[in-house]
Amino acid sequence: MTREINTIVIVGPPDAAAAAAAFAISLRGGDFKIRFVTNANNTVAPGYVRSRGGAVGFHQLLGIDEEALVEACGAYRLLGTVYRGFGARPEDALVPLGGHGKSLRLVDFHQYIAKLRAAGDETSYNEFSLPATAGARGHFDIGMIPDSDVGRTVGFDICVEAARYSEFMRGLAIEHGVEVIDGEVKSTSVESGEVVALKLDNGETLAGDFFVDCTGDRRIASDVAGEAGFRDWSEWMPCDSSASVAVPDTSRGSLFATVEADDFGWTNRTYAGEWLFRDYAYSSELLDDERACGNLAARVGSIDASDVRVTRLRRGRNDTHWSGNCVALGPASVCLE
Repeated sequence: MTREINTIVIVGPPDAAAAAAAFAISLRGGDFKIRFVTNANNTVAPGYVRSRGGAVGFHQLLGIDEEALVEACGAYRLLGTVYRGFGARPEDALVPLGGHGKSLRLVDFHQYIAKLRAAGDETSYNEFSLPATAGARGHFDIGMIPDSDVGRTVGFDICVEAARYSEFMRGLAIEHGVEVIDGEVKSTSVESGEVVALKLDNGETLAGDFFVDCTGDRRIASDVAGEAGFRDWSEWMPCDSSASVAVPDTSRGSLFATVEADDFGWTNRTYAGEWLFRDYAYSSELLDDERACGNLAARVGSIDASDVRVTRLRRGRNDTHWSGNCVALGPASVCLE
C-alpha cells in the first residue's frame, strides 16, 4: 500500500473508542481525518478494564490526566494480586506491583535477599515492597507517594468499570477531533485486495484510505483477507469458558485483587466503580456451565446462579493481522481472557 492516507476509519464496539483516541492523538501531527463507527445499541457487557501501570504507557500516550480518569470513572487502584490454592504450598502468594528494595553497586536487590536466604534468614521478600506493606495495612494515598527512589518503587493497577471507561474514551476521541458515527457495517466494498468503502445499516456509504477492524467477528478483515488461519492456544490455556457476575459493593474491600484456584480453573475478585466483579475461568471439558454458575453464586453468596453470565472463549490468534489497507486489532486479532 503506497497511496497517501487522508482518512482512517475505525470500526468496533464502544470500547474500541480507546483505539480511536490513540490514533487521534498519536497521529495528530498529520493531516488525518479519523472516523469511528460504532453501534450505540451494542452496550459494553458488564465488566471492568484493568490498566497495568497507571499513567505509564497507554494513558500517557493519550495525554490523559489520570486523576480526571479516576474521578470520571470511579476507578479503583490495586497494589497487587493474591494467588490462592496454586501448587502444593498452602499459603497465599502475594505478587505486589512495583519494585522491591534498591539495587546497590549494580547488584539487583533480589540477589541480596537470596544471600540472606542462604544464610538462614526467612524475612519475607515482600517486607521490602511498599505496595505489599501498604496494601496489607489497607493504607494507600496516591498523593503521599514521595518523588524519590523509594516512591518510584510503587506500582499499581487502575480498575475501571468497562462501560464508564468506554464513555470516557469516546468523549476523549471526540475531543481530539474523531468523528463518531452511529451505525452497523452491513457490507464491505473491496477492490484489488483493499477496502474502498463500507455500507452502513443507516444507508450511509463510508469511504476511507485505511481501515481498522476491532470487531469480534472480523467483519471487515475477513472480507479483505478471507478466513485467516487460527493458531489455537487451548493446549496451553485450557480454560475456554468464563462465568461472571457484578454485585453492588461500595466497600472497596482489599487493595489486592484475589485469584483463587480450584480443580476446574480459578476465580478472580476485583473492584471497579460501584461494583465487585467476580469471574470464574474454567474448562468446559471438566465442568458444565450449570455447575460453574452454581459454584460462582455460592462463592459470592448474595446471588442466584441465574444471575451469572457465561462467555465462551476461543484462546488464540488469527494468522493474518494486516491485509491491504485493513488492520485487525483487539478482538478481531486475538482472544485472551
